[in-house]
Amino acid sequence: MGFSPYYVDQLAADERREFFHGLAEIGSVLEQAGFNALVMAEEFRLDDFWDRPHLSGRGGRKLAEAVARKVRLVAKRLGYLEEEGGIR
Repeated sequence: MGFSPYYVDQLAADERREFFHGLAEIGSVLEQAGFNALVMAEEFRLDDFWDRPHLSGRGGRKLAEAVARKVRLVAKRLGYLEEEGGIR
């Protein structure tokens, strides 16, 4: 996930690119190691956070929707979903 854009936006443009690139790399390394990772730092906006690490209701809903999509993808890959989209 990351930090509130308020803090990330304090970085210079090249530092911000490196920050997001680093998060993407961490997610990739975790996935390659067999973990399921979800990196979505760039999707969050200032009003998605109450403070540096805590999501607002809007941010929580955004995270929940992304996690649900990821869970469905993992469930499909593992064969837990029927072709019709239901759970076996």
